[in-house]
Amino acid sequence: MIVNLAIVENNPTHITDLLLLIEKWKLSHSNCDFQIDTFLSGKDLLETNFYNYQLIFMDIELDEISGLDVAHKLRENGFHGELVFTTSYHEYVFRGYDVFALNFLIKPISYEKLSKVLSYIEKEMEESYFYYCHSFTAVQIPYRNIIYFSSCNQYVEIYTTKGITKIRESLKHIRTHLPSNFVQCHRTAIVNIYYISKMDKHDVYLTNDVIIPISQTFLVPMQEAFMKLIENSL
Repeated sequence: MIVNLAIVENNPTHITDLLLLIEKWKLSHSNCDFQIDTFLSGKDLLETNFYNYQLIFMDIELDEISGLDVAHKLRENGFHGELVFTTSYHEYVFRGYDVFALNFLIKPISYEKLSKVLSYIEKEMEESYFYYCHSFTAVQIPYRNIIYFSSCNQYVEIYTTKGITKIRESLKHIRTHLPSNFVQCHRTAIVNIYYISKMDKHDVYLTNDVIIPISQTFLVPMQEAFMKLIENSL
């Protein structure tokens, strides 16, 4: 998996120190890689497509505009990723709740505390994205964007809100890694229950106007999953 990460820090030495700690963590977490961008000011970060970052390490004592003010602007403009503040002062710790900060790391940052943050992100990413390989490149699709999986011969087609992706994989193998909101309705199809508009004893109707048959084998699990979804939404 690839995590898009930003470091916002006005001290280049502190940037280097944090990068070295991240590299150390990666040595024991080979399935997780980082695409890292660094910024010397919050203003520079705000001028980018910051929506693409899953994790931002932000120094609070920045020039021109403080890290806390930058964080407020990020949230006001729809940033939903994780924020981790770095600071040399303990008194800032309780000021991050307004922007839903994941954590505070007191400088000098310890490897143990950074490791806990990165391990949490790794677990969250594994649960939030579907991963596959294409031409030796790891690709990730947010589970929330996947409507259903459909198998055909040696391939599986992934129908998403943005289009269709075809991969060489078995539906059986994919099923073992999916979150609980994905339910098999037929030997050739697994659907995301959040995209079901209605269902009966024979078919499931998806919000993209696709109708998929329900086989007798999977009827009861499908009914139970759909009823649970309805109950939770009431």
